[in-house]
Amino acid sequence: MERIVAYVERCQTPDGGFFFARVPPGGAMDTYHAVKTLQLLGRRPMHDAAVRDWIEDMAGTNLASNPKPTFHLTGAGLALGIPLPVLRQWAARLYLWQNPEGGFGTWRKVDVEVSSELDTTFCAVSVLLDLDMDFDRKRVAQFVRWFQNADGGFGGKGRSILASTYCAVAVLTRLSPRDPTLDSVAEWLVRRERVWDVPFLEHLYWLVSSLRALGLPIQQRDRAVDFVWACRHPSGGFARAHVGIATLEYTHYALEVLKLLGAI
Repeated sequence: MERIVAYVERCQTPDGGFFFARVPPGGAMDTYHAVKTLQLLGRRPMHDAAVRDWIEDMAGTNLASNPKPTFHLTGAGLALGIPLPVLRQWAARLYLWQNPEGGFGTWRKVDVEVSSELDTTFCAVSVLLDLDMDFDRKRVAQFVRWFQNADGGFGGKGRSILASTYCAVAVLTRLSPRDPTLDSVAEWLVRRERVWDVPFLEHLYWLVSSLRALGLPIQQRDRAVDFVWACRHPSGGFARAHVGIATLEYTHYALEVLKLLGAI
């Protein structure tokens, strides 16, 4: 665990943020994953004040007008103890991203690099709930349900994928824990684990997180733990797969999975 901490600390950039390539400027996503990884290990950044200053500077830019960077900046800020009134001021910009269908952000034309049509809705809802802010919960839940397919999973154009299913489960379990929609998605997730279509670490994170959110056991726990440790990089961090470079994002996912599996 100390090697993981050392890896994360080496990724802090001179401006106070974090970037896995270790050159400035730091990035909101990597800073979030760095802070959350350290939090999982019961640690805080070595240069705590510098990270807080960096987050507050970034929150004042146009970067924070998008749900995903807002999710990263407020998540890291919450972990580091930035006052709630300040975080709520940043998060208030999320209301501008509400779409007529009830979700947040665009979903009809999603960039190829975006993992799910529900990604911006997941980010916005997570922030608003974490900061105890008002929004139309019923409309959001209805919007998310619209993406459920006949097989029980979630995804646009009738194709269920793990990323969208994870976002849907994460939102619905917090907005509507007794939602009957969750019964059919549970069956889809159990089938997905059984066939073990898990090529990359983020897929395992989405799968394990979704199963745990529904209170379901992990049937292939040992296989999942072995997969995570096989992604360990000599640097101390974790890569996306068994071959590759370590990043702060995948290091965070690895630690989250190991914690959910009771392996750390």
